[in-house]
Amino acid sequence: MHEFAKLTWPEAKALFAADPVALLPVGATEAHGPHLPLDTDVTIAVAQARRAAELLAEEGVRPMVMPPIAYTVTSFPRKRFYGMLIPIDFVPEISYARGANNIAETSHSFRIYGFTPSSIVF
Repeated sequence: MHEFAKLTWPEAKALFAADPVALLPVGATEAHGPHLPLDTDVTIAVAQARRAAELLAEEGVRPMVMPPIAYTVTSFPRKRFYGMLIPIDFVPEISYARGANNIAETSHSFRIYGFTPSSIVF
């Protein structure tokens, strides 16, 4: 298993030739009550991506865990909990489309470098 953000660009270039599968962790930075950190969703998504990478590697697949997308749409933006990272002009239909577009464009950039179509880990 490789974590993309930990590689140098020559290392990444060499791994692209091995036809890796990109795993993209996605999670919101938002409030989870007074007892949990704001990055709880991101931490869970990264852990799931790492575990999936381990299982894929056991099957002979070459997985690559990508840096997480930590800024996504949250389902309760009007409450304005401290620490929530959302668009100031939150309009559900537009913001959900922005979030989906961010994921789609990020995934598309993986294919430019030769990654097998990616898996999104929420």
